[in-house]
Amino acid sequence: MSLLIRRCSSVIAAIFVLVLATSCSPSPAGDTAAGSPSASFPGATAGTAAEQETWPRTITHAKGQTTITAKPKRIVSTSVSLTGNLLALDAPLAGTMATKPDSVGVDSQGFFSQWSKVARERNLKALYEGELDLEAVTAASPDLIVVAATGGDSAAGSYEQLSQIAPVVVVNYSGSDWKQTTAELARATGQEAKYAELVSKYDATIADLGKKTAAPSAPVHAIVFGGDADTAFALPSGPHAQVITGLGFTLAPVPSGADHQSDPSRKDFAFIGKEASVAALTSPDVLFIGDDAEVVKRFKGTTGFSSTKAAQSGKLVALGASTFKLDPYSATDLARALAAAYPRR
Repeated sequence: MSLLIRRCSSVIAAIFVLVLATSCSPSPAGDTAAGSPSASFPGATAGTAAEQETWPRTITHAKGQTTITAKPKRIVSTSVSLTGNLLALDAPLAGTMATKPDSVGVDSQGFFSQWSKVARERNLKALYEGELDLEAVTAASPDLIVVAATGGDSAAGSYEQLSQIAPVVVVNYSGSDWKQTTAELARATGQEAKYAELVSKYDATIADLGKKTAAPSAPVHAIVFGGDADTAFALPSGPHAQVITGLGFTLAPVPSGADHQSDPSRKDFAFIGKEASVAALTSPDVLFIGDDAEVVKRFKGTTGFSSTKAAQSGKLVALGASTFKLDPYSATDLARALAAAYPRR
């Protein structure tokens, strides 16, 4: 497994740099069901109920096109980052990849904390940890295999081998918000109705939380704190930013002259060295993605960062370990954390 960024923090190391690995594939394309009108994302709810149940359907994805003959009944996820989206869709999961157990934001089975309870309730099986295990995938007898196009949990390099086991759909979640990613999965799994329900519920939650939230007038920074190593700054075009701005916050831009340590074409995060990070943190409010309250102590205790405006007299907010990888569960967690930190009086 190739990880194309530096170790940013203990969170990133603990979760195999699943989300922050460099993206090199184009954004997911729309897909067309065989014999039905074409659909674009996040338009997984497009068309009549009858059209949504049309099979076979051909899905256009990051590796090409895949024809799925019938609605899947045994799905295997080779990406722990996408498993939460599938669980939220009530997709019939026969098994999933897992990450390192008992690390930050991860339970004893290697499942992300934001959906581990749901996984246990549904008796979801962890097929393997880390590197792809083709034998374990085969033994699960899948009729659909879901693969991440990029990231530390990507099995896209084994697309041909996996395609000999079952139809494969490759999803590029890097830089996409959870709605777009989940819409693509909904189309592939035939769960468009559940997707519409998810979006409706989420939008209602955001609207309700927005009434209870008093966002600061000044822009805020949202980061994955790296200490003496690189720090990842959430970009205005990324999935975290969409949740944050949805509650009325303004995300501070990353200076154009900053020392970026990753692909400048990325839409989610910019990785910046320590010295440039300290200089870039000019906002009085800093939000810490994917970390608990201990990060505030580390931030204030790290030379350079301890002298920033936020550390000296501003507001430091830990959004919680579950907010590292956004899916329908953790996006809601992030919004609730913000509302709790900035209550309307």
